[in-house]
Amino acid sequence: MRREELGQEAWRVYGVDAATLLAHHNPERELTAARERVAELEERLVAIGPVNLVADDEYRELDERLTFLRTQHDDLTASIKDLEKALRGMTRTAQERFVQAFHEINGHFSRLFERLFEGGRAELRLVEAEEGGDPLETGVELMAQPAASGFRPSPSLRGRAGAYRASATLRHLLFPTEPLLRPRRG
Repeated sequence: MRREELGQEAWRVYGVDAATLLAHHNPERELTAARERVAELEERLVAIGPVNLVADDEYRELDERLTFLRTQHDDLTASIKDLEKALRGMTRTAQERFVQAFHEINGHFSRLFERLFEGGRAELRLVEAEEGGDPLETGVELMAQPAASGFRPSPSLRGRAGAYRASATLRHLLFPTEPLLRPRRG
């Protein structure tokens, strides 16, 4: 009975039948080295640990997640590039409009100054502008020369607070709620 059980186990585990085992059996052979090798291999199998039967499924799930995250990353990177391009375009448009409006306002201010003060000259200048610098980051300097005096900057209109005061003054001068000079009737 024991021999039959061993034969069945040899077939089930190793795929070898009892006749083949008997043909290779040598009763004079030393088995100590073979037993040591079997023990070493069994220790290595124990050290490896049990087989994770769901590793393949876990790998597929993680691979799908990685693919999804890479796609998301690529989409975000492309969106950031598109937004940066749009921002550059909007900045360029704002700069062009600012410069155009500045020149129009400067011309109007100059004419208005001459009219209000019956002569003299005045102009607005962009200050702290580097060559090719951003005009949106500069200050505004108001230069005025009434008819009988020298051409000089107004020190109260320098810097950020001065730029706010200058723009408020210009807005009031250029877009008044009540006309400053009404035509005379009569």
